[in-house]
Amino acid sequence: MKIGKTLTVIFLVAFFIRLAYVFFVPQLPLLGDAAEYDQLGWDIAQGKGFPVKGDFLVEPLRAPGYPLMVAFIYKIFGHNLMAVRILQAIINSFLCTFIYFLSMQLINNYKIAIIASIISAVYFPFVSYVGLITRESTLT
Repeated sequence: MKIGKTLTVIFLVAFFIRLAYVFFVPQLPLLGDAAEYDQLGWDIAQGKGFPVKGDFLVEPLRAPGYPLMVAFIYKIFGHNLMAVRILQAIINSFLCTFIYFLSMQLINNYKIAIIASIISAVYFPFVSYVGLITRESTLT
């Protein structure tokens, strides 16, 4: 099987596993950071922007990338956590193909790179990140 087809199959397997996790496993409630990211994304989607007090951001420790991604999804689909989780499943599935290329650069062994990629497709911590509304799901 050519490498392109192999990586496509690995990506699709990873994606369907992550989708199954999102749809069939009860997700954690929004608490702590997850609730804050959800609220930031919703506020930005509604045009309120980042919370400010005077000339300073109230949340200076929150990088804007993830809340902006959440806001983009909320702007398109409404306040829909499932849409965020599905996008995270897509992004996280690309991790498996990235691991293949990283392994090839470091080890230069096709079989090891494929095995590492397959392991990352089914590795539960990677799969479970897609259910969290936190930036870790996209930073993996």
